[in-house]
Amino acid sequence: MWLLVITMFFSGSSVSLSERSIAAFLNPAGLYFKSRGEALFGLYQDSTYRFSLSLGKMGFSLYGDANGIKDYMLSEAVGYKNTALGFFYGKNSRYGVSFITRPVRYLSAGGIIDNNKDYRLGVSLNLLRGRLFLFSDYISSDTSLTLGVSGRPLKWLSLSINARKNAVSAGLDVYFGHAGVSFTLDTVKSGIELLLSSVNYPSFIKPSHRWVRISPRRYEEYRTKGGLFFPFTKKNSFYDFLVEVREVVNDPSVEGIYLDMRFQGLKTYQKEELLSLLKKAKESGKKIVIFSDVYGISDLPIMAVSDRVILVPEGEVITLGFASYGMFFKNFLTKLGVKVEAPKIGRYKSAVEPFTRENYSDPAREQVEVLLEDYFNFFQSAALPRYNLSRMIDTGFYNSDNALKKGYVDTVLHVEKVKKYIRETFGKKIKIVNLEKYRKEKPYDFTFSGNNGNIALLVLDGDIIRGECSQSSLPVPVLGGRHIGSYSVIRTLDRLRQDKHIKGVVIRVNSPGGDALASEEMYSAVKNLADKKPVVISMASVAASGGYYISAPATYIMADRTTVTGSIGILNLKFVISGLLSKLGINTETVKIGEHADVFSPYRESTEEEKEFMQKELRWGYNMFLDRVSKGRGLSRDSVNVIGEGRVWSGTRGKEIGLVDSIGGILDAINKCAELAKVKSPEVKYVSCMPEKGFGLLGSTEKAFRMPPSGLYYIAPILNVR
Repeated sequence: MWLLVITMFFSGSSVSLSERSIAAFLNPAGLYFKSRGEALFGLYQDSTYRFSLSLGKMGFSLYGDANGIKDYMLSEAVGYKNTALGFFYGKNSRYGVSFITRPVRYLSAGGIIDNNKDYRLGVSLNLLRGRLFLFSDYISSDTSLTLGVSGRPLKWLSLSINARKNAVSAGLDVYFGHAGVSFTLDTVKSGIELLLSSVNYPSFIKPSHRWVRISPRRYEEYRTKGGLFFPFTKKNSFYDFLVEVREVVNDPSVEGIYLDMRFQGLKTYQKEELLSLLKKAKESGKKIVIFSDVYGISDLPIMAVSDRVILVPEGEVITLGFASYGMFFKNFLTKLGVKVEAPKIGRYKSAVEPFTRENYSDPAREQVEVLLEDYFNFFQSAALPRYNLSRMIDTGFYNSDNALKKGYVDTVLHVEKVKKYIRETFGKKIKIVNLEKYRKEKPYDFTFSGNNGNIALLVLDGDIIRGECSQSSLPVPVLGGRHIGSYSVIRTLDRLRQDKHIKGVVIRVNSPGGDALASEEMYSAVKNLADKKPVVISMASVAASGGYYISAPATYIMADRTTVTGSIGILNLKFVISGLLSKLGINTETVKIGEHADVFSPYRESTEEEKEFMQKELRWGYNMFLDRVSKGRGLSRDSVNVIGEGRVWSGTRGKEIGLVDSIGGILDAINKCAELAKVKSPEVKYVSCMPEKGFGLLGSTEKAFRMPPSGLYYIAPILNVR
């Protein structure tokens, strides 16, 4: 059969290497991998021709000569992760099935068989990150064995040679963007093949004068689905956004970055991590232009690193300083007839103060003032020498005219004139493409798709509870939001511990804490994992209280300068609503066995004996917290107590006092994990403890409405920093 014995040269000549147009006639299962639109046409010395077309996971091919079409084939592929099946139907009712499996990033095996029981089996090795392929196929119809090698001395040039029964073939493939040409020299027949593809292959024609327009949006730590109306769409995480920006920064063909900040919803720590990449872009010689309608303090460091800062004519630069807003409900609850019992350990443990006080306590005010001071110092130093924040906050509001006069912006323009300004300033030949288009134009990666990865990235974002990870879009405290469920996390960490392909794990923590028992359970799971392979914590906006508890046993901890961490303390919270029910004319009655069986009941106050017992439990829980941090960080118990007491710290001070090992974002954490794991080429595998389903408006009903159990809590203060 021609299908089983024909030789091609693009990407080699093995059923284990076939993808897109080549897969449409050699092994339909390959349509599943890196599926895109592609067409291939070949003319050969014996007057035969071949045409093949792939449209996603569907393909069509035909083979003929001057006398007409000799054969044709319709095909389709399905797959899951690293394994795919292909199905085909051809001329004269010929049909069959094929497969490809890629269990590891360097190995691929494939095969195809038809209804005449003719078959072809192949195996290939992908070496040197896609620069060298070794392959071998067995063809049953003529009992021949094919041995071959394909190498790429240049990214856009591939040289192939293979030997089979009574024939030796050599090929030269040249790629230039969305097209390619292959020249074949064969002892049986030679020929030429032309390739047209939606895939952007490496090209010897290098793009010049290229700029990329980056328009940040609101990014969560998790990858999420679109919600009620677009349930099958996916939203990239903040990590995905950083990876895309890093590719732009590392691309030598990109000369500049046009940063459109008008619609961005980046948080402070996210701007800090973006800043790190922009500094690398500047160091590599790239130009940076930033444009927005309103700039705030958190934008100043990025503005300072930019070559040009542009503001719309009606825009503003707002530098009012930093403030943290507190809302206190004590008087309101008293009027309702609700009493609050909130025992705690730690002078600074102020998470309960909104319910027990009318204003900030002195320790709470002190820690907030220090935190705001750290924020100010960071932005002041990061914005120098262009911006002096100490002077700018005296006025705070700068309209476009004043901002231009004071030199805070370089020019004032409407958005439609920005590209023209860039060309007039940096070169008339500049071509500006959006990040989305740049992503699609990313040069084809010849390594096998669907590899397992060697560094795992696990995101833990939300309040800590006992149970399963879940999320809900309901705008209701506790019921809504994201939950880090200890059961889900423990299973996930155990799976990563046993996965031989995973050499190290990065855990991205964004949590103010929560349930004490759940925190302890996850602490143990992280420790067990760290005992076997490196675990690096990457702290996002907040990793405090329970969020720090689960981070403590890691091999290494990294945080942003604006991260909120620490809050080593413990509390309990109980609302007694008997007074409210009495006002409403509602009576309650309790039947119990055991004097303290209803100690957590909201219908009565705790007795003095019960309060004393709870305080002892809190002291026990706090001592355990101190012990866990002491062992995890290699600090004395007394020193942990000094920096504990429920106090929160910025990432900057966290490093100074030993809670954090170094300052850096999620990309830095991945590099550090690879270093500790002795992995030269880190391949990141994104891991989620969230369920595959239930990401719509309500999420999973059972999990969305799960109330956290009563007990002890490691919860950080709620800080609304602006």
